[in-house]
Amino acid sequence: MADYKGIKGFKVKSLASDPTASAAAEGQVWYNTTSNTLKIVLAGGAPVGTWASANTMINSYSQRAGAGTQTSALASGGTSGVARGETELYDGTSWTESGDLNEDRRYISGAGATSSAALTIGGYAGTGPPWYVDTVESYDGTSWTTVGSLNTGRATYNQSAGTQAAAITMGGNNPANTDLAEIWDGSSWTEVASLNNARSQGAGAGITTDAILFGGADVGAGEAQTEVYNGTSWADVSALNTGRQDLGGSGSSTPSTLAIGGLTSGNVANTESWNGTSWTEVADLGTAKKEVSAGVYSANTASIAFAGYDSGYSNTTEEWNAAAYVIKTVTTS
Repeated sequence: MADYKGIKGFKVKSLASDPTASAAAEGQVWYNTTSNTLKIVLAGGAPVGTWASANTMINSYSQRAGAGTQTSALASGGTSGVARGETELYDGTSWTESGDLNEDRRYISGAGATSSAALTIGGYAGTGPPWYVDTVESYDGTSWTTVGSLNTGRATYNQSAGTQAAAITMGGNNPANTDLAEIWDGSSWTEVASLNNARSQGAGAGITTDAILFGGADVGAGEAQTEVYNGTSWADVSALNTGRQDLGGSGSSTPSTLAIGGLTSGNVANTESWNGTSWTEVADLGTAKKEVSAGVYSANTASIAFAGYDSGYSNTTEEWNAAAYVIKTVTTS
């Protein structure tokens, strides 16, 4: 490649096209000889990255509660046709089995910043009645302890977020879709403002004062609706590009959210990133699947998706790694 010396004292590469995601780096400058423009890579924008296969789980289940991050993730409960109680921990390399839940449950959700400090919330026990339970359990890295119950028992699959000490659960069903939202303060649950749209089988992310809920089921159809919570009320915002249900979600804050996989007329691999204003389609999962779980506290630059249902109950794991950047044209104005 020739060097471009059109700016005094400044030397940049001449490129016929902008660099790919893997080659781009913040602060990189080049001259695009096709468009005759000077370009620069700046921080921000949609995360550009890829999903890569990681070590498989011990159990092949779907509808599992997910918590933690890419290097400290937890999966618990789920189904293989019946409700399960097994717990698995991921250390960034491999999965190990730990203490079982006290109550086997599926269609449950999780919250927690690490694999050693997590919650499992609500679910469908399948041993009822009651079928839909208000059970909440807290994990200390070794075993589960039953703690304060939800005010309303319901299946909450993937519709919770936050930490072990400050969690939020949003919507669910019992058996109809509900608009209920509850917040956990470390000792008890309190009902807060209702969702604008009752839903189940969506996905959530964020914290109790900055939460997001997206996708879900409405009379069996995958939906695109997105709502955000500011600690007081819910607001409808830009919808997903691909409406779906049974999807995974991750993000420790709303601008770091990913929507992962799910179900429309069939399983999908779509991944979308939320930047606080709108959703952007990014790289697909390696395997399309529904009922997928994720490390709910992961960022949109380093996330993890696991379990689910593709052609059968799945034990696959995929890791998402990305850089958030935007390519800008340098102008004199």
